[in-house]
Amino acid sequence: MIYATLKQNPSGTNAAPTKNVLVKKKGIKPPFRHEPGSRKLKDRVQCKMCDKSFAYAWDLTRHMRKHTGHFKFWCGECQKDFQDKTSYTAHMNKHEGITFPCNRCNKRFRHQISLKYHLSEHTGVYQYRCGKCGRGFNIRPEFRKHEETCGK
Repeated sequence: MIYATLKQNPSGTNAAPTKNVLVKKKGIKPPFRHEPGSRKLKDRVQCKMCDKSFAYAWDLTRHMRKHTGHFKFWCGECQKDFQDKTSYTAHMNKHEGITFPCNRCNKRFRHQISLKYHLSEHTGVYQYRCGKCGRGFNIRPEFRKHEETCGK
């Protein structure tokens, strides 16, 4: 187990413990959703319409929208459905003409993260850099693909 339960008395005395406090063991990360194996297979929730299983019930709820066709967000202009607010907002920005301009070269981007990655071209600061040729990358899969094929 990644966490240990520590019984602790809130008064700080040596009296009988009255409260359970969850404490992190030093140097060990808690199990986050994106880490493989963060939930045991027996604790997962199963979709009754296909063979997929999910660590959390809300993930199953979102997944079920694919089967039922009931999406939470709907565009009134083009009648498209969206599962999550992020996708819906990005879509609506297209209709409203909202873009994110670069203050150095006036290039425009639909997504703020795209502008952030673009700014690296001006500053030379990248999240990943090839040790062979020195080329910079902000997207890890692109960096990994480059590493496999870089000849320098």
